[in-house]
Amino acid sequence: MLLNVKRLLAEEGLRLPFDYTLQVPQSEFYGDDDRPASLHIVGEAVNRAQIAELHFAVSGRVETVCDRCLDPISRAFEYRYTHTLVKESPNGPDEDIIVDGDAVHLDQVAITDLRLDFPLKFLCREDCKGLCPLCGANLNQGDCGCDKRQIDPRLEALKELLQ
Repeated sequence: MLLNVKRLLAEEGLRLPFDYTLQVPQSEFYGDDDRPASLHIVGEAVNRAQIAELHFAVSGRVETVCDRCLDPISRAFEYRYTHTLVKESPNGPDEDIIVDGDAVHLDQVAITDLRLDFPLKFLCREDCKGLCPLCGANLNQGDCGCDKRQIDPRLEALKELLQ
């Protein structure tokens, strides 16, 4: 969605509300899964005392797998953001959104912010035990019975001396 900010930057006290849903591949903000994701973006652009600010929230649901045990999980999320809209930035591009032309592409701003805040890993639960490195069994469902005592191959000759 394009937000026309020409009028906003010129007219003090103006509010431009927005509320829309964006359909994007989940890989745009998390992982490499191309399943479609719906991002609900709601907020407003406000000019207060000749300072134009963009306030918005992004919410949605991510469908993925646990990064330890590979069980499917679904997580809802919501993040809130605030940016200052300027024609030129005295503080540098990290703090402000520099408006080039008459519009700001809200989709790009929201997805960029989401990429920076989204967790790198998702777990089905905080104490997820993951998979057995030997047989691949899900350890959350019980012990697999594998002998997990591994001997360093460099010390294998010492084991023979003890027998």
